Amino acid sequence: MSSAGRVPAWVIEKQRLEMERKREAERRQRVRQQIAEMSQQIQSEITEIVSSGQSAWASEEMETIFQVLKQTESIDEGDVDDMLKRVSESRAQLSQIGSLAESRMKEKKMALNLRMSQIEGLLIELKAIRVELDKEENQRDFRILISSVEDMVDQARNKNDAEIQQFIDQSRLKAEEIRAADNAAVVQEELRRHIISSLINSMNELGFIVGKPKLVKESGRVAVIGKLSSGRMVRFDVAEQGEMQFDMEGFSERKCADHLDEVLAKLEENFGVETGPIQHNWKNPDRISKGSKGFPTGGNTRTMGGGQG
Repeated sequence: MSSAGRVPAWVIEKQRLEMERKREAERRQRVRQQIAEMSQQIQSEITEIVSSGQSAWASEEMETIFQVLKQTESIDEGDVDDMLKRVSESRAQLSQIGSLAESRMKEKKMALNLRMSQIEGLLIELKAIRVELDKEENQRDFRILISSVEDMVDQARNKNDAEIQQFIDQSRLKAEEIRAADNAAVVQEELRRHIISSLINSMNELGFIVGKPKLVKESGRVAVIGKLSSGRMVRFDVAEQGEMQFDMEGFSERKCADHLDEVLAKLEENFGVETGPIQHNWKNPDRISKGSKGFPTGGNTRTMGGGQG
């Protein structure tokens, strides 16, 4: 027989939000580390610029950079991304101090201006964000985005302020879209991996010999198949969204219900995967997987249906 079930949307959403909060906390910690490393590099470069005497010709810019460095000593949790942007721009601006000082000493037009610093700061910022991505397709899209910013560095001299700001805003928006898509994909994979692992462990405890999970290319689901020594078999197909379909071969109606109840009870008891009411019609039985205690659901309820012989 076969059946189909679906994890309720609110359960999946709550689990996803919890995973996203965890990943966001880890990401913010990495950003803090990047800010600290850039600040050390800026301090070292400032020492060289001061020794060369060039800082006297760019005192206003140097003061701004010093203020940014001071602010990095105490960063509010919600400001880490903004601080990464400002430190990146400061480092880019610092790299232009020599040229800026030389042009001012010669009373010539600045070779590089604030627009150039903003673009180069954006480039440094994007390269720092790129290391967070896990999925190859998102890394590819990010490389294309960075390449477009690198091209803009060469074109910035011929762009006005409005054009530069529009480009920066659009680039940051695209970067955030890619990062969000990457995070969503990873969270979804972690959710399905937990459900599959729970299934395998539950079936092993009940005496099933479980084969290696296999990806079904046609449906995109992952199949988990277990067999008993009697030759009876149960198969679960798990979709990315947590939806599960199952087939049981070689079981009588009562045995089918009993074994299915045992597997799903183990899922809830040991691994927190909750289940909804089961409906037996012996042609299309289904039970809805509702979530996992490992990925909080907001409750520890369980509705079980009995088998009908």
